[in-house]
Amino acid sequence: MPFCPNLDCPHRARTGRPAEFEAGRSLCADCKTPLVDENPQPSERLPPISAALKKRLLWTLAPLAFLWLGMLCPMPFLNSQIISDGQREMTPEAVRFGPLSLGITPFLIGFILVEIFALGVPALRRRRLNDPVLRRKLWRASLSVGVALGLLQSLLAAWTLEGLGWNLRELGQPEFVADPGWWFRIRFALAQTAGSSLFVLAAGIISLRGVGNGFAVVVLADVGASLPSHLRAILFHFEMGQLTPLVAVLGAALVLAGAFALWRFFSHQERRPWNLPLVAPTCGLLPLEVAWLLCMLPALLNNFLWLPWLQAFNTRFYPGSTPFLVLEIALCLVFLPLASAMYYWRHRKGFAAQDPREWRRAWVFSGLLLLGMVAYGELAARYLGGPAVLLPTPLVLVGVVAVAFDLAREYRFRRRLTTEPAALGTYQDVSDALRAARGAAAPVLIQGLRYRSLGYFFMPYLPLVVLAPGEAGHPPGEPPAGASFALKA
Repeated sequence: MPFCPNLDCPHRARTGRPAEFEAGRSLCADCKTPLVDENPQPSERLPPISAALKKRLLWTLAPLAFLWLGMLCPMPFLNSQIISDGQREMTPEAVRFGPLSLGITPFLIGFILVEIFALGVPALRRRRLNDPVLRRKLWRASLSVGVALGLLQSLLAAWTLEGLGWNLRELGQPEFVADPGWWFRIRFALAQTAGSSLFVLAAGIISLRGVGNGFAVVVLADVGASLPSHLRAILFHFEMGQLTPLVAVLGAALVLAGAFALWRFFSHQERRPWNLPLVAPTCGLLPLEVAWLLCMLPALLNNFLWLPWLQAFNTRFYPGSTPFLVLEIALCLVFLPLASAMYYWRHRKGFAAQDPREWRRAWVFSGLLLLGMVAYGELAARYLGGPAVLLPTPLVLVGVVAVAFDLAREYRFRRRLTTEPAALGTYQDVSDALRAARGAAAPVLIQGLRYRSLGYFFMPYLPLVVLAPGEAGHPPGEPPAGASFALKA
């Protein structure tokens, strides 16, 4: 296996390891140094953690700890004793109507709706990638929509709780709501919306002073907050005899194997760089999401139409069945080229013309990711049965591993530097950020590249920041003079 012997190779500066290549290559893709058959250089040891990095880690963990503790706080306008009595212990699930129970979801939906609107208006669509003034306006509009959605969702929840309280009163039990009415609904809605806004505040603090993109870290923390209730559900299935030790071991092995395979998948491009300014997956997760929706469409229609032939069809075509699996794989492969072209639409011709073989190779690796996610769900449904619902879904597993992988990369990158890195630019287009990194004079890191590439169009709250070693006299965290917001097509 050929290695790059150059100590100053950008790949070695990013990862601490020499670049590895497939047999047949003669030059390093990063520095054009002639390759050698054996690696004569030892792996680099990370230096001690600097005081600046320790502060950033603290600014990352402190907001998360605040959010986790806040999730345990019950809503003051409800009879929380009724909720906690049915849950045995006070967990985030037990206070699902607490001030922070909405999470960051209303704001994420707000970002998606505003982005769809910007894509649908021709005047905005042409400017949404390269116009920093418009991006700030879209950001403010997304936050406003998120607040409105939070208020609406919490008002509907308040009405639901009042209805539950009336049912309890008819049964002679204490009500959830002591003083139902508009005053309760307004207070409940304001409390939940304010709690949801704290997630946005925590994300901003982490992005400014911590490690990684704040929204990605907060979403990861939100997933982790459900772990206690998830473990309690596993124990409940053990007590009910629905989960055996063998099935539990098989499920844990499946999750660990999937996480390990994903970690190797994301690190493959670092170990063996491609001769293209691309990142896998080239198609995001769009083909799998579309394929799943289309495959589940007959079951959804059966819930409304109740047609005999449709019911007979669903008895043979269901998740875990062979026809369902074959159709899902076929749809994934059909939509993969289209999604890849969409994700790199502005530069697709240049990529394909630059090296058609590498472009096809990128498709293959993207397809392997999709098929691996399908296989994960198929194995869980077929061999674990009902307890398979206790496992993380393929989308959750991929998202968690991708965020963790990029956080680990940024941690190593910051640890190797003696000064704070500077932001060379902020980009909404994946191919723009990759081209900027290729053209940088010094080794750089693209913050959030892996998890950002999983959902391209509708993740504007996860901009790609190109980080480079700080320059003398240049304030860290601010782009140097002359840096553009995004490269022009």
